[in-house]
Amino acid sequence: AAWRRFDEVMLFDLPTLHQIRSTLRLKTRNFPLEFEVSDYAEHLEGMSFAEIERICLSAIKASILARDAAVPARLFEHAIDAEKRRISIRQRVRTNS
Repeated sequence: AAWRRFDEVMLFDLPTLHQIRSTLRLKTRNFPLEFEVSDYAEHLEGMSFAEIERICLSAIKASILARDAAVPARLFEHAIDAEKRRISIRQRVRTNS
């Protein structure tokens, strides 16, 4: 509720490649992976920390729902594709406004 009371807007720089790798490791540290998550860092350049976190959480949730013992690369790639579609839609809405 406290956040709704402030009108201040904070802008953050996009993460560097090193920060992306660190974020990927941090957000997936408690879940087994069938792949090296850092290998996907370059695919995520230009995305915000929030978008990268959403990709990780989406892949983890999909893996849990599929009852996979570890997060497979295909679910992580699907989460990346879904986030890229979301970004594309958001950009189109902004340009049409």
